[in-house]
Amino acid sequence: MLVQGEAENNRTIFTYNSTVIGGHIDGNEISLHISETKSLKEWNGTSILQPELVLVPKLIVNSAGLSAPALAKRFTGLQNRVVPPAYYARGCYFTLSNTKAAPFKHLIYPIPEDGGLGVHVTLDLNGQVKFGPDVEWIDGVDDISSFQNEYFLISFPLHAFEFL
Repeated sequence: MLVQGEAENNRTIFTYNSTVIGGHIDGNEISLHISETKSLKEWNGTSILQPELVLVPKLIVNSAGLSAPALAKRFTGLQNRVVPPAYYARGCYFTLSNTKAAPFKHLIYPIPEDGGLGVHVTLDLNGQVKFGPDVEWIDGVDDISSFQNEYFLISFPLHAFEFL
């Protein structure tokens, strides 16, 4: 809350239970179109949304996560060439099981690969060994099953890791 208080002391405004549904650019001015989050529950995803509030901030950071590219495309006056394409990947971690003690006491990172750090060894807060993430490129966020929290248990004999 200390950071929030400092931001508010510098004229930053936080809104809760509200959603940026789009915006428009007119010259050097950017306007945000905002609706109350609960009013979006009935939205079919294709109809034109009418804003309940329009804000004209000095600075905007699009931090909409997986929805950031789609949100940027809902700004009229913003050229499509400035909206980067979205690339989606999913990664799963695998848990080492059937061991009494972790065979490693530290993290092990390989040479990074496209889209991530590469499959690596990490220790969770309970000291359990995890391998991952594997990188699986997917088409988009429409397939909810692609983002389910999936964990797999794998068992290896301890000697399988002696080369590390």
